[in-house]
Amino acid sequence: LVEAGGGTLPLEPVRRLVDGIDTNGALVVVRTKSSAASTVARALDEANFPEVMGTLAGDDTVFVAPRRPQDGRRVATKLRALFGLA
Repeated sequence: LVEAGGGTLPLEPVRRLVDGIDTNGALVVVRTKSSAASTVARALDEANFPEVMGTLAGDDTVFVAPRRPQDGRRVATKLRALFGLA
């Protein structure tokens, strides 16, 4: 587990589910294995990152909404580091 905001991110169980993380500066997109997006989104939501307002999961994509639009790049960098994609 990795401390994140007010909670912990169960990193090991979800780390292998994440294929990539990208951002346009305002929104962060997390690409996952097929059918894994809801699991990854739930882990991110439970981590209670203070800079993340929420997530929206599809089948293999999670949209992460930063609390402030200008924080997208910082959130993406943090998530890449946590998921071992830095």
